[in-house]
Amino acid sequence: MSTSPVGGAPGRTIPEMEASLAIGGKVVIIGRAAERAPMYLEHFQTHAAQLYGAQGHSGYGTFQNVIRLMASRRIDLRPIITSRFPLSEGVEAIARASLRQDGKVMVKS
Repeated sequence: MSTSPVGGAPGRTIPEMEASLAIGGKVVIIGRAAERAPMYLEHFQTHAAQLYGAQGHSGYGTFQNVIRLMASRRIDLRPIITSRFPLSEGVEAIARASLRQDGKVMVKS
């Protein structure tokens, strides 16, 4: 059984999550976005999946579980990084992130 966390850009993250959904998988929504989530419910039904909402960063224990799953390599969150910028382009990265079109924007030195 897999658990997939979803971030605050559901248009980019939910399709990735659906593509990796295991039979009996659990999806925990920990990100927030001011938009409707594009979910194909048939995929959840045919996979007998479960969907949960949580405030992962506010003490419910969800965020720590996600970190543990990442550390044990049971989930791979690299596909949700949809834009990468060098540190020298940090301002552009922030502008890109504010558009809310990416899953995650990474800035690396």
